[in-house]
Amino acid sequence: GNETANVTEDTTLNVAAASGLLANTTDVDSSTFTVSAFTVAGEAGPFVIGTGYVISGVGTITINADGSY
Repeated sequence: GNETANVTEDTTLNVAAASGLLANTTDVDSSTFTVSAFTVAGEAGPFVIGTGYVISGVGTITINADGSY
């Protein structure tokens, strides 16, 4: 889905896996899901799961394999 979140400037937003990117994921063949890659519009990367990526003038994002961020 299209996940959205808002945070006050200069504060950290932490989203647990239970509410994260995979929270609404379903598949009749599996109940185990992981994030294996991601992109950020306008950014070249490299993007490494579990490692913070600095977006100039915006902040740092870390996407974890369990969907938390």
